[in-house]
Amino acid sequence: MNKIKVLMIDDNINLVNKIVNKMSYGYIDKDDLKQAGLIGLYKATKHYKELINDNFNQYASIYIINEIKNELRTNKLIILNKNILKVKKYIKTNNI
Repeated sequence: MNKIKVLMIDDNINLVNKIVNKMSYGYIDKDDLKQAGLIGLYKATKHYKELINDNFNQYASIYIINEIKNELRTNKLIILNKNILKVKKYIKTNNI
């Protein structure tokens, strides 16, 4: 990994912490979410093209949030079937 990518990661660790604090739901340890966020930050540095994208923070936020969401999805206490989730959403939207 080159020096620029290492600096990008070092400069944006606080961004990961902020996002983790906003997305913490209590049933998964914050350290696990932080680890997932750091993986997202690494992926963002890997795919970032400075000429195309202006702001790295906004670009990295997307990767960080996606990795944290994946961690939350895979570590649910109870995993529900997609059909059940569709019915739940239908009930909520139609106020049944």
